[in-house]
Amino acid sequence: MHQSETSRSGTFMGGMEVTDAAAQAIISGEAYINIHTTGNGGGEIRGQITP
Repeated sequence: MHQSETSRSGTFMGGMEVTDAAAQAIISGEAYINIHTTGNGGGEIRGQITP
């Protein structure tokens, strides 16, 4: 994860272990990512994860 001034964009990179249930949700097209920010605690942007 990179950090910079609040007026500049940054890059997020990370990883996680995927459970069998999460893998099945991704394969089935039922998984999504939701990015939260201080200004939009409910989610700034959302997108489906496709296999």
